Amino acid sequence: MFMVVDDLKKIDIATGSEADKLAATIKNALDKKHLLVIIGRCSVDYEGRGKSRLESGDRIVIVKQDGSVLVHRPVGFAPVNWQPGSARITIRVTGGRGLELVSVRASPREILRVVFEDVYIVIVGFGLSDAGEFTMYVDEEELKNIIEKEPSLVEEGLRIVEREYRIGDFYVDFYAKDKMNNDVLIEVKDEKAGVGSVVQLYKYLLEAQRRNMKVRGILVSVGFSREAAMLAEKLGIKRVEINPKEIYAKYIEEKRTGEKSLERFFSGKNDN
Repeated sequence: MFMVVDDLKKIDIATGSEADKLAATIKNALDKKHLLVIIGRCSVDYEGRGKSRLESGDRIVIVKQDGSVLVHRPVGFAPVNWQPGSARITIRVTGGRGLELVSVRASPREILRVVFEDVYIVIVGFGLSDAGEFTMYVDEEELKNIIEKEPSLVEEGLRIVEREYRIGDFYVDFYAKDKMNNDVLIEVKDEKAGVGSVVQLYKYLLEAQRRNMKVRGILVSVGFSREAAMLAEKLGIKRVEINPKEIYAKYIEEKRTGEKSLERFFSGKNDN
């Protein structure tokens, strides 16, 4: 799946047979649309919708199978230069300059030119395949927004009184009233709840009880560890489990169509 050319450290790639050999290796990878990673010292010039010049430094240059080119510095997660899928990528040894990789995009016309002074390592990935579906699920704030809008998803007859409700030195996600007009504290988690989440809500309940509130707790989460489920049952805390994938799909659909059929957001409810 991978070929690593790792004997190139500090080669003078401006001249000599080693430079030609390296250029041939890279050209073969480009022609076959393999993933290509080049680590070396280079400068970068861009010309298109604007112009930029990146002076010489150690960089990681990635050419993906669709022709996308990314230039990364040794730190930071975002590329300092990049080019979307390109119509043409060439590699050549330039006398007195180094090894030049040029990516040309047709529309809009953009040219990204990377000139290597030194190459430290080349990695060629071939036969790579990725057909996995990507779904970005809702985060904790979005879950809270949904619950605030449709509290019956947590429990029938529930009415949200206040969000980010303060109790002493604590803030609980929701203060609500149930259909019997009892006080309810609700804590929401966008990850599997462990014992710590149960203990957190229990502390809020104890503080509320000290303030003479007739209160019970509901912990909403994407799942519960066995220990958390046992502790919640022991402490009389209700668990509501949600399916984040279903929530995401339905939430996006509702925003797009204006429908309010949110009841399927929740995969199950446990009245413990």
